[in-house]
Amino acid sequence: MSRGKRYDNEPKLNIKKVIAVIVAIAVIVMFVIAIRSLIKSDSSSSRLISTTYFLINKNNKWGVIDNNSKIIIEPTYEEAIIIPNNKKDIFICNYDVNYENNTYQVKVLNAKGKEIFQEYDTVNALENYDENKNLWYEDNVLLVQKDGKYGLINYNGDVILDINYEEITTLKGIKNSLVTLQKGAYGLVNNQGKVIIENQYEEIKSLGEDVKNYIIKKDDKYGVNDILECKYEEIEPLNNKEYFLVKESKENKVINKDGEKVFSEKFDSIESIENNIIIYTYKKKYYAYNIKDKKKLESSYDELSYTNNDLFIAKSGNNYGIIDIENTTKVDSKYSKINYYKDAGLYELEEKDSDSNKILNNQLEEIAQGMVNEVNAEKSYIKVWTENGYEYYNLNGEKKESKDVLLQNNLFLIKQNGKYGYANKNGEIVVDCIYDDATEQNEFGYSAIKKDGLWGSIDKNGNIICETKYNLENNLLVDFIGEYHLGADINLMYYTDKI
Repeated sequence: MSRGKRYDNEPKLNIKKVIAVIVAIAVIVMFVIAIRSLIKSDSSSSRLISTTYFLINKNNKWGVIDNNSKIIIEPTYEEAIIIPNNKKDIFICNYDVNYENNTYQVKVLNAKGKEIFQEYDTVNALENYDENKNLWYEDNVLLVQKDGKYGLINYNGDVILDINYEEITTLKGIKNSLVTLQKGAYGLVNNQGKVIIENQYEEIKSLGEDVKNYIIKKDDKYGVNDILECKYEEIEPLNNKEYFLVKESKENKVINKDGEKVFSEKFDSIESIENNIIIYTYKKKYYAYNIKDKKKLESSYDELSYTNNDLFIAKSGNNYGIIDIENTTKVDSKYSKINYYKDAGLYELEEKDSDSNKILNNQLEEIAQGMVNEVNAEKSYIKVWTENGYEYYNLNGEKKESKDVLLQNNLFLIKQNGKYGYANKNGEIVVDCIYDDATEQNEFGYSAIKKDGLWGSIDKNGNIICETKYNLENNLLVDFIGEYHLGADINLMYYTDKI
């Protein structure tokens, strides 16, 4: 491919259904033997794990490995290889980089090392990130350039948006929303190339990550597609499609989708609008107002955030508590911090001078004590660090065994006499408790083990894959794929064998 401008910045088991009528005795016998063989095999063989690909850095060069730590693309590249979707064997490799004129060569390889999509001048993944700078790539879509114009293809190479645009960029922080520029006007398409907004606007901005409408600008005025006409001097994104903060005739006001003013209190800023509740500031204090009931939270606070069920986390001085719209205290204001996990409906109350936090459900009932390590709303559990090690609870606060939560695992972390090891589902010890620290098995069957300040790894059967030799004190997360450990930059998500 030609030069382009440099931008900143266990195989899946396939079991076929037996559909033919088996007549011959010999075939029946073979079938029974096969089934018995599967039943007797290690329980981990029942895992249906598709191949997953990871970026690797070895000897300061970049390549690709799979979830069995097999090298797929030899680490020979100076630049980090882009893997848009780690379940797909599409690897974008930049090479012959010229830092002086800011150009590079690009090629796209599959798992066999074959170059694909060669008919285009350049191919790139569509990079996006959220407000915390967490990076991701738009799924199942690639940006292609040919003869100075841009278009979109999917991972199969099918053209999903014709190559006749001057520019195609991501709408930052918003998935599945791509801004196009054609003949000097902006429009919007999704990841399937479907046009959402025609190319007729001066600007397109996000209304919020949970709202599939957009702020548009035409004739130097702002509106919201399919909701508000373009007649406002400004519209601020509040992640809401029922109420909007707009500026009209130099006045900042909150309106509904019919353009009617719904809020008359004095304010300096609108922090959020959710479930008809406005959180706003005035003279450096926080207040709340229920639009539907026209009810104001009379007391002011140093910080205020809406959670659910008309409840708020409120800060007074250095203390946090929980109140309702009537300003009734639901949880005493005595905590150094209160975190709310919206997806799971959980509160974590950080107590002063204590390493153990209180964890409450949505009804403000205490369900556990410790420090929340993971909230998995999809699988309905929370993982809590306690003085006895990790403990698991469902979202109703019932304590669970790790084997009842981590259903794909065949080894489970245990702690005895202050040391860690592993047991199977029957509670039989497979790896002796001799390690100072350890992690649960990851989805690929690898666990990290720590001894004398150094980390290594074991496989799904408890066999040592990598002796404890890595000092990972600077790593926020510890994880292994075979002998390779997760690099310090978790946003880049690469593995390495660097000591």
